[in-house]
Parts: sequence; structure tokens; C-alpha cells
Amino acid sequence: WKSLTALVVFAGMAVAQPAPVGRAPLSASPTTAAARIDAIYFGGNPAGALAACDSLLARDSTNVEVLWRASRAALALGIMAPRQSADDPMYLRAEALARTITRLKPDRIEGHYWMAAAMGRRALHADLFGTIRLAKAVYESANRALAIDSLHAGSHDVLGKLNSEVRALPAFYRFIAGRFLGVSVARRTSWELAERHLKLAVA
Repeated sequence: WKSLTALVVFAGMAVAQPAPVGRAPLSASPTTAAARIDAIYFGGNPAGALAACDSLLARDSTNVEVLWRASRAALALGIMAPRQSADDPMYLRAEALARTITRLKPDRIEGHYWMAAAMGRRALHADLFGTIRLAKAVYESANRALAIDSLHAGSHDVLGKLNSEVRALPAFYRFIAGRFLGVSVARRTSWELAERHLKLAVA
């Protein structure tokens, strides 16, 4: 998760390429609107991309193409915040937007993936019990995404980082998570799985 800034850009590029800036208004068509948001985002302005998403969501709060782009932009803003917190408003917003997608369109991979990414960032800055709870949710969301597309690079990247972060915890913490809190993720992680998932992400 510590290198998720690059992942945010990579995953967005894999989904949609940006279009030239400044031609059509955001309301022109769903395809044009998505391309304009991508152009703003990849132009290095996630705040502007989020504002553009909010403008469209005010008219249609169920637009999945806009919702996942809003989640992506909010997550990037959370990563860029000078002070990191598990309860950062942008992380919470990214998670909430992605969760809305999973409710509206559970067969769309974007909701599960961006929710896993947002919760992963939160887990980095939570206390022990919060980290354990979030790690379990990240594991479940990333695997739901892989059930839709077993070759989804972003989801393999998230699981690779999850495995490496959990294995880096002291054995005592993993013991607490696995034995007393009933979180099986701590018992199922390994360095081998971390390497496997990251290699799949690269491939």
C-alpha cells in the first residue's frame, strides 16, 4: 500500500485512457464525460477530477462510470494529504463511493477494487484492532474483484501488499489476530503468496 500512488495511476490507465482537455462539456455524453474526468485526473489534478465527478453525481448519483472515478480521485487526495489518518475524510469518501458501486452493480469490478484500495490505505494508519478488521475486509474485496477478473492487476497488487504487510507484523500480533479475533487472513498470508500476487500484477 505504501506505493499505492503509482497503483492509482496505473489502475486508472488500465481502465480508460485520457482524452484531450477542453473540448466538450462534462454533460455532453457519458463517454465524453468520463474522458474529460480522466483528462483532468491524469493532468495531475485529482481535486479537479473529484469536483467534476461531484457535478455529475449531483444530477445522477447512480452513474457507475463517474462513481469509480470519484473514488479514485478521493483516494489520490487522501494519499497526498500531509497528515495521514485511518479516518481521513478522503479515504472514507473513496471507500463509501466504491461501496455504493458494489451495491448498485455487484458484478462491476471497479467497486470491489477501489474499496479494497481505500481500506488498505486506512489499514496502514489504524490501530491494531482497526488494522486487523480492515485487512480482513481488504482480503474479501480484492478476492471478489478477482472472482470477476482473475487477471486484474490492481487486485493482485493489493493482495500482494496485504500479504507482505501482514507477514511483516510481529508474530505476536499475527497470533492475536488469528487466535483471539478469529481473523483467518493472518493465518493464510505468506511471503510466497505476496511474491506470487505481485508477479501476477506485473505480468
